Amino acid sequence: MPAMTKALEVSLPSDRTILMTRLFNAPPALVFDALTKPEMVKRWLLGPDGYSMPVCEIDLKVGGKFRYVWRGPDGSEFGMGGVFREIAGPDRLVHTEVFDGAEMGGESLVTTVLTQEAGKTRFACTCEYESKETRDAVLKSGMEDGAGDSYDRLDVMLKHQPSEAPNEIVVSRLIGAAPEAVFDAFTDAMHISAWWGPVGFTTTTREMDVRPGGVWRFTMHGPDGRDYKNVIRYTDVVRPERIAYDQGGEDETADFQFRSLITFTPNGRKTEVSIRLTFPTTEMRNDIAEKYGAIEGGRDTLERLETHVLKQGYRPMNAQDTSPLDLVLSRVVDAPRELIWRCWTEAEHLTKFFTPKPWTTPFAELDVRPGGVFRTVMRGPDGEEFDNSGIYLEVVKPERLVFTDALLPGYRPAKEPFFSCILTLEDVGGGRTRYTARALHATEATRKKHEEMGFYDGWSTVLDQLVAYANTLKAK
Repeated sequence: MPAMTKALEVSLPSDRTILMTRLFNAPPALVFDALTKPEMVKRWLLGPDGYSMPVCEIDLKVGGKFRYVWRGPDGSEFGMGGVFREIAGPDRLVHTEVFDGAEMGGESLVTTVLTQEAGKTRFACTCEYESKETRDAVLKSGMEDGAGDSYDRLDVMLKHQPSEAPNEIVVSRLIGAAPEAVFDAFTDAMHISAWWGPVGFTTTTREMDVRPGGVWRFTMHGPDGRDYKNVIRYTDVVRPERIAYDQGGEDETADFQFRSLITFTPNGRKTEVSIRLTFPTTEMRNDIAEKYGAIEGGRDTLERLETHVLKQGYRPMNAQDTSPLDLVLSRVVDAPRELIWRCWTEAEHLTKFFTPKPWTTPFAELDVRPGGVFRTVMRGPDGEEFDNSGIYLEVVKPERLVFTDALLPGYRPAKEPFFSCILTLEDVGGGRTRYTARALHATEATRKKHEEMGFYDGWSTVLDQLVAYANTLKAK
């Protein structure tokens, strides 16, 4: 039978897990904020009465870390930290958790799911421990009472918490298209330039690289002839769920620095788009809202977005769902699809870009057909070499390549497979290509290893090299 701690229900689904559930009278987005924003977390995640949280640090991104330190009534302190594995706000949050010292065992995995129920939020938090003994030790530590007190405190805070903080602006709109379609309208330079900004504004994109660490440089042209130069630096990009970035102006608008989070939430056959702007101070938020009409401008922008998406008849880029075991790189690049295809399927070209400098690819063997060999040799700056072999699974010229190292020529299973790759090339016109590389892994461990090896930086650098090389072929 489940145990009850005040309004918190605690159950034991398996020998190594604890499940905590509770209903909060607030929307999922607000509950998610309360779980992830330091200024909110330190107000409720305190355990029994009399405790405080002098340290609350949260780097909310996949691979980002968090750190909490609590101080008891007697002045003693203890801490806990972890790493974010999955962030799908406002619906799901996955992270590791390790307490200081050995009393609470080793690392645990915490999965929080927020489900909307008639305007309220069903909170479900599953904690998975290394062993039954560790799980039981956590239960005996008074965890139920401490968690119950904390969630009671959270419930009270949520009832008095506005949907947006005093230093925030939030605008949202329900758009009649799939999340993938709406997301793509934010990440394609040609399309976003057609709708971005309030009514009467136009936008010129100077540079756009939609990936963590990438930038979008653009100029907004006002109806009075005035130009507003802007730069966005992306901090988190997960298609088709969310885009996070820091934004600032250039020239006379250089001091307008703020953070933005755009979320894409399925709602039947439509998508709820929410843009949350967070400013350093309430004064700056109010100044931007009054001087530049940011609230009305945000609503205009989303209305223009909807008109553009429906006019374009957007469809999802591909129907395959993204798994938590996948790593994805997707960009629109200035190179024709046919040349990118040649570079990927002709050995003499593949060796020119396939590894990030100063690494090289001295050898490649490509038999581009289902079952054909795909073999490369990569050489490091110190002369070490790595021989990689696999086969092609699917070849659709010039749209799609699927290859894997799980099978060797002759379909013989590999001893230690690492990943499979789906490469899609979409012609978006004007000699430009939407390039999407999806690396599929069998386990969380291999996905994490691939990411830590530098998937995003490495594959992005390779793409830059590919585009530069492909354009030399175009010039010949």
